[in-house]
Order: sequence, then structure tokens, then C-alpha cells
Amino acid sequence: MEERENTIPNTQEENNLRNQEISKEDMATYEAAIKYKKGKKARKKLVLFLVLIAAIVGLILIRGSYLTAKDLGEKYLQVYNRKTLITSGIFFVNFFLIYFTFLRTNKLIKRVLVNIYKKEEKVMPRFANKSIAFIIALIGSAVVTLLSKNMITQTIGLAWFGQTDPVYNLDISWFVIIKPLATFILTYLSVLLIATLVYAAIYSIIVVNTDLNGISRNSFDKEEVLKALKFRIRLVAILLGLILLVTMAGNIGNEKFFNIEKSDGTIYSLNGAGYMDATVKKVGYIIFALVATFSIFRIYSSIKEGSVRRAIGYILVVPVYLIVLAGLMVVLSAILVGNNSLEKNEWYISKNIEQTNSSYNMKLINSELNYTGTITEKEVAANKDILNNIDLVNDDLVLKTIKYSQTAKGYYTFRKTQIEMYNVSNAATLLYITPREISTANATYSNKTYQYTHGYGIMATTAGQTDEDGYLKTVQKEFGDLSKVTIPITEPRIYYGLETNSAVVLNSTKQEADYIDENGNSVNYTYTGNSGLSLNIFDRLILAINQGDMKLAFSGSITKSSRYLINRNIINRAKTMLPGIIYDENPYMVIDNQGKQCWILDGYTTSNSYPFAQKTNFNNTEINYIRNSVKVIINAFDGTTKFYITDRTDPIIMSYNNAYPGLFENKDSQIPSDISSHFVYPKKLFNIQTKIMEIYHNATAGVLFRGNDVWNVVRRGESFKNSTDIDSYYTMVKDTQGNNNIGLVMPFTVYGKQNIIAYMVGTMENGEMKLQLKKFHTDSNVLGPISLETQINQDETISQEIASLNVSGTKISSDIIMVPVENTILYVKPIYQQLINETSQKPQLKRVVVASGNKVGIGENINSAIKNLLSKKAVDINVSNTENLQDNINEVIKALKKVKESTKNNDWKLYGEDMDKLTKAIDQLETTSKKQKENKVSEEKTVSTTK
Repeated sequence: MEERENTIPNTQEENNLRNQEISKEDMATYEAAIKYKKGKKARKKLVLFLVLIAAIVGLILIRGSYLTAKDLGEKYLQVYNRKTLITSGIFFVNFFLIYFTFLRTNKLIKRVLVNIYKKEEKVMPRFANKSIAFIIALIGSAVVTLLSKNMITQTIGLAWFGQTDPVYNLDISWFVIIKPLATFILTYLSVLLIATLVYAAIYSIIVVNTDLNGISRNSFDKEEVLKALKFRIRLVAILLGLILLVTMAGNIGNEKFFNIEKSDGTIYSLNGAGYMDATVKKVGYIIFALVATFSIFRIYSSIKEGSVRRAIGYILVVPVYLIVLAGLMVVLSAILVGNNSLEKNEWYISKNIEQTNSSYNMKLINSELNYTGTITEKEVAANKDILNNIDLVNDDLVLKTIKYSQTAKGYYTFRKTQIEMYNVSNAATLLYITPREISTANATYSNKTYQYTHGYGIMATTAGQTDEDGYLKTVQKEFGDLSKVTIPITEPRIYYGLETNSAVVLNSTKQEADYIDENGNSVNYTYTGNSGLSLNIFDRLILAINQGDMKLAFSGSITKSSRYLINRNIINRAKTMLPGIIYDENPYMVIDNQGKQCWILDGYTTSNSYPFAQKTNFNNTEINYIRNSVKVIINAFDGTTKFYITDRTDPIIMSYNNAYPGLFENKDSQIPSDISSHFVYPKKLFNIQTKIMEIYHNATAGVLFRGNDVWNVVRRGESFKNSTDIDSYYTMVKDTQGNNNIGLVMPFTVYGKQNIIAYMVGTMENGEMKLQLKKFHTDSNVLGPISLETQINQDETISQEIASLNVSGTKISSDIIMVPVENTILYVKPIYQQLINETSQKPQLKRVVVASGNKVGIGENINSAIKNLLSKKAVDINVSNTENLQDNINEVIKALKKVKESTKNNDWKLYGEDMDKLTKAIDQLETTSKKQKENKVSEEKTVSTTK
């Protein structure tokens, strides 16, 4: 019994003995395992919580996105599903790529840290590697998807240009569509790999300094670290080499390569590639990509071998190579090109001309006008419609007049107006159409959501006529029944527009305010349309969270028959449906033959990668390709949105068409003619084309090379030094078929001169854009606005009559427009007077000055002014060439300098052209000198007669 008792182990003592036998290392491992298990449970709970939150957020986002798409129309849901599939595909591919890349990085870090922990005789804990990789992948894939989805979408539906670039002979789609995506992918992969290297370094530093409290230098195995990162460093080198190849060698043909000197010494650079670029630099850049890649490999090897000096040497290889290449370009240019710059670069300059005309769609119909001087009675009678529709006002004057004349101030707002052509009393008439949108700027939430939900009809004012008192003539401003007014409207309510920026609820318990009648009473309206969403309580909650407006979910004013309208701003509506293009911020409203109000929104595709095409600015972005290939038509009442492709030769829009079948109207579905007949030439596109026209109107390689024929848009102001470029303007013109049409006009002068040399007209004909360039004969003296203003101011009769209007308490505004009439120009200067600090500040037309040839007339309106122009009341003005003697002397000096240059360079082709220019300059100098002498004699005779 005693022995047995002695053999029974004492549990406490035994445990103590066992604990003493356990090594410190085992105990540390045991404690780490316990700690890890506890941490793992906590992480699981956290992950489950985050997954639940993510699921809820995802449900809200996905369902909210679906409801937003549904609000855009049932037809759009098919496109939405396609867009969601593409976006999801991009997201998940990138998510798994980033996730597994960082997961693999964590394993590499672990491999390095294991050895460090062993040397430090410590147990390495388990780290939250998967969680970190998951979070980085989630954020990274979202960013990449956002940045790349439009490029990937274009590539999925890739359409080819069918034209090749001059340097590589590749289809232009490679540069415009594929190259941007290729550059993005290579950059993205490089950044991803570099990010993993930086991440690995930061991760290791944090672990070493927190868990190990720092380590000794001996514990850090540089060889092991470099071995672990070897593959990634080499891959980064290859990717960087490919990026250099694509961005530098691939960009040959899209850089500045030649400078043109204008008459005032300013420089205009051609875009493309010259002879040396397309031969030496192209090869040099390809070699550079290989040199850079090789240098990175050698830098890695040098660091691995511990040779810092050698690593620095390889770093210097890159800048040294570029310096050598630049020097080689200079030397070879002197040898290969020398004085034969035009001969060597002529083909490349001609390609710049060809590609520029193609990229800006400069399909011009050229004609030369034999200037006939003063307009005749016969020409006035034959062009009565044009003269009755001269635009005497502008957008600003129209909006000011409406602002000070409208009833129910504060109830409506008038943001935009557009001049359009309508048939009024069986005559084509230019009218300013101004939509009457609801004003909710100072409205309460309840008012703007349930009551003041829509605008009402339009204001229509004539462009070419005023009333008896000189005020703008309003031909339509009614409320109520609009079926028998000037422009019949069957559904005047505007639920979709430019000011409709918030969601509204229709058919609620509250009455919608419709308009204020002639007695000042508010008329109510009950919505009868089918647009918008009818929602259950769950979708109401989703939509409320998605819109950031919880009142939509819990309002007691909402019934089962209520409908929600959310995407009501027409520009945002179009951007939501097709985000990859640029929309004109100045949409305009037209009324079709059924009396429906429709918004017209112009869509543009652009690129800055079109080889050899000249670059310009558009929306503060540099581009060298543009097409107005989309017209978006949005019904102002029900929001029905239709996308029409108006230029099927545009590969960018055709790529979207291929990627999103069903978004655009069918190829055979034409824009209704009762809508397209009111289209106007887009001013944004026209203004860009006029800038291109300044250089490329008469472009041949020789002319462009010497900068001999540069234009400028006409300028206005009191003097040439203080002048500014005029804006393009709409007026009635003859189109390419000889019909009266609304056209966008821009006159030109020779650069640095004042006389008009030509004008360009843009018209819409059967829904298609047409451009005409009409040039005056070289010996025509067509005054510019500055010269005409000077002549008017010098005439005592007219200048005093204008000055008499500028009385205290008033403000005078005037501007000159030039109206093409057959082979001449009619200048029109409407003069408006506006009272200051009065209740009504409506602009009032007080006088109209007209001029043509060497005659000027003035009257109280356009008709009386033209009548006086054709009568003995007309004032004679001096229309001799506005160039002074010094201008001509400067031209002769410049031409002589060019002759000397071409002689010195033995360039006899240029010599002949320069001699022709010198001869013309001398002839012009003689003409001007002769005119000045004649004028001086005439003035002396006048003075003698007066005495």
C-alpha cells in the first residue's frame, strides 16, 4: 500500500517537472500557436463582418445601378447588362491578378524573414497576408477598372480606320485605339511590380522594427533578398523597355518636327515626323529601349555583386546615349539634309497636310468670288429672305430681354437659347428658341420634389426683326393650349432639361404646379406619362440610399401610383448611357411636326494620337482628331433618349457601336426630317476647323515650308493693336444646293492684315454637315471690321448720330457682323441702348448701320438702313487698301531675305517661288505708294476748296 502510494505521481509536481523539461523555444512556439489561434478567430469574425457589410453595400450599389439604368429606358437595360459584364470582367481579372501577385510577394517576404528570425533565434509569427492582399486587390482593381474600361471597350469592338500612318505603315487604329491601351497595360504591370517591391521593403522594415526590435547587420542577407526579387526586377526592366518602345519609338509621327515662322515672327510647329525623325531617330529610339532594358539588368547584377561604382556607370548609360543620339542627329542632318530641307521633308510635310485634313474632316467645297463691291437693288430684291433674317441680336441680348420681360419672375429660368430656322407665315424665318425651365434654386425640398417639377414650353423671338419700339419681337410666349400658336406644341411640359438636376416624385398626394395663367392663378397638372420608376418599399429604400435622399424612402406623400424620375439632366443622362465621348455643353431644343419638344445634344469623339495630324485645343485638352459623329435626341417630356450615328466612317464611334449593340439606333433608322431640318452646324467643331483653316486653306508642302500664306480669323476692336478675334456667328446663307439655310460663318484675313480675303460657311443639309470656303479675288479690297469702324467714326454725320444715343443713365452696345450676299459682303452694325438702374433694362434697338463696298447707310431699323444705303443718303467711304507703306516695305524686306536664303542654299525650286513673292511685294508697294500720293493730292484739293 505504501509502495503503491509512492508510485502514484503528484500531478502538480509532474507538471512542474514537465514545464522545466520544455525548452524555451518550444514554449515560444506553443505561445505563438495559441496567440495565432486566438487571432485567427478574431480575424474570421472581422472578415465575416466585412463580407456582410460588403454584401449589403454591393446589393445597394448593384440594385441602385440597375434602377438607374431602368429609369433610362427598358431598351437601355440590354446595353447596361453588356456594360456590367465588361466592367465585371475587367474588375475580377484585375482583382485576381493583384491578389495573387501580392500573395506571392508575401511568400517571398516570408522566405527572407524566416532566415532572419532563425539568426535572431526567434519564432516567426503568422502574419495577415491574405487579408492585406485582399484589401490591396479590392482597391487596386477598382481603380484600374475605372481608368481602363473605356479603352478596353473600344478595343473589344475595334473598328479599323482603313488608313495607314506614313512611318510604320500600320493602320491608324493601332495609334488611336490600341496604343493607348497597350501603354496603359504596360504601365499598369510595371507599377504593380514596382509597388510589390516597395511593399515588400516597407513590410519587412515594419516587421523587423516592431516584432524583432531591429536586427543586426549580419542577420540581413542581401544575397537572399536580391535572389527573391530577381525575377521581378528583370520583368520590370523588360516592361520599362517596352514602355519606352511604345511611347518613344511608337510616338514618331506624333511630335513637333518643323517650325513655321509667321509674318510677325511667331512660330507655328507642324506635327508629325521629318526626314531625320522617320529614319535616324526612329532607329535610335528602338535601340534606346534595348539599351535601357540592358542597363537595368546590369544595374541589378552590379548591386548583387556589390559593385556600386559599376551600377552608377550603367545608370549613366541612359542619359549618355540620349546625348549621343542628339549629337548624331545634328551631324547626320548636316550631312544628309544640309541645304535641301524642303526636298528632304517635302513628302513628310505633304503627309501632315493630308492627315490633318482627314483628321478634322475638312471636306471643303471651294469657290472663288469676283467681288462686286456695293450691293445693288437687284441683289437686295433677289436675297430678300436673307436680308430679312440678318441676326440683329445675340444670345446675351435675347436672354436679357426675356429676363426683364417675363411674367412670374423667379418661377422659371431661361438658361440657353439657340437660333434655328422655322417656317413662319410660309416663310423661312430665323428664330431664337429659348426653353422655359422650372427654377428650383430657392425652392424647399417639398416644392422641388413634388410640386415644381417641370418647365413649360418655349419663348420664340425673331432674329432679324424688332417691334416698332425697337425691342425684340416675341412670336411665341403663351401658356395653356399651344396647338394653334406660331410653333404648335402638343406637350409643352419639360421634365428633362439643363436645370432639372434633382429627382422628382410624380402622382404623389401633392398637386404639381403647371403654370400661372393670365389672371395670375396657378394651374395644376397630373402626370400622364409612363417614364420614371414605380417602386416597392424595398427599392424605394435602395434608391433613397443610392441618391443620398432618405426622404424618398419614408415620405408620406408617396402613393402606389407615384413615379420617380431621377436621371433628368440631359447631359448627365447621355453621359451615363455612353460615357466615352465628349458632349457639347450647349444643347438646344427643337419642336418636331408632331409638336414634341426634343433636346439635341452633339457628341464628339476625339483623340490626340492621330499620326501626322496637326494638334489643337478642345475643352482644354490637346487633340488632333475630332468627329461630331453622334446626335443624341432626348424627349423633354418623357426622357426617351435615342443615339444616332451621323458619321459611320468614324472608327471610334463604330467601336462603341460594336461593343454595345442596341445602344445606337439601327443603321437604316434615319433621324426624322422634321427634327434634322432644325439642326445647326456645331459651333465647337466649326471653331476648331476655322483654326485649322488659318494654316491649311492653301496648303502645299512648299507654301507650308515657307509660311508664305497664313490667315487669321477676322479681328474686331477700335484698333488693330487692341483687337480680338471675332466669334463665329449664325446667319441665313445660301447652302451648297443654292437654298436658303442657316449657316455658321467665319471671315478670314491674311495674317497681320485687316482686309477680308475669304470666309467659311458651315451648314447642315439633310442632316449632313457641309463646309464651303469662298475666296475673294486677290485684288479685291474687302474691308475688315476694324477698318470699317475707323471709316464710320471719321464720318461726322454718322458718328454724331451714334454719339447722340450715348446719354447719361444708358449703356450702348454694338457689334459688326458680315453677311454674305452673292459676290459681296453686307456689313451690319445694330446699336442697342439699355437703361441702367431701371426696373426694366431691356435692350432697345436705336439704330442700324449697314455698309457695302464704298457706301454706308444708317436707319432706325434694318429695312430703313438698307433703303438709305441704296439712296443718295448713303455716305461714301474710302475702301483703298488698308495696308500702309511701312507694311509693304516690311513685306519686300522679308521677301528679299527669303530670296537670299534660297540662293545661299542653292535651292532653286524655292528661289523661283521666293522671286515670285518678291515681285508681288514690290508691285503692292508701288500700288500703295501711288494710292497714298493720290489721296494726298485729293486732300490738298479739298482743303484748298474749303478755304
